Amino acid sequence: KNEGLKSIYERENIKNIKDLENKGIKYLGVYNIEINDEFMGLLTILYKADNKPKYNQDDFIKATCSQIAILIKNYKLSEKIKIENKKSEDTEKELELFLTIAADLMGILGFDGYFKKVTQKWSEVLGWSEEELLSMNVKNIIHPNDRDVIFNRNMLKEIPEEKRSFKVRYLSKN
Repeated sequence: KNEGLKSIYERENIKNIKDLENKGIKYLGVYNIEINDEFMGLLTILYKADNKPKYNQDDFIKATCSQIAILIKNYKLSEKIKIENKKSEDTEKELELFLTIAADLMGILGFDGYFKKVTQKWSEVLGWSEEELLSMNVKNIIHPNDRDVIFNRNMLKEIPEEKRSFKVRYLSKN
């Protein structure tokens, strides 16, 4: 409601009105920079008496402020994405390091049952290459008698969560 171009005498709360007068400023345009009711700042334009626009440019300036708001919002979002990507990259590097130095059979298994990452220990112990393991479903290398222990959901539900520790045998390549 206070947006738009007005005489400095029509504006409320101008503390330095004498300074503005001394500089020849007679008009003050104030426009909100906002998007979806999120206030981001103000655009203030000062006009000397002889520079006041001949035509009302409020709609044009408001549209420009909307574009500035979009740019600010996009910049903020891109900065957040950069931070999240950096965190993700750091986590990925830590995971890679962990999998590289792990002495156990460790890996990441997708919901589809296929390995996403495996430690070198898998190849050393079972004889499968990393490429072979990444192309295999884990069901294919678990001993047939042990598959129910992992894949029978009803059986898992019966075991209290704190006691869900079990051993399974894996099939080696040979």
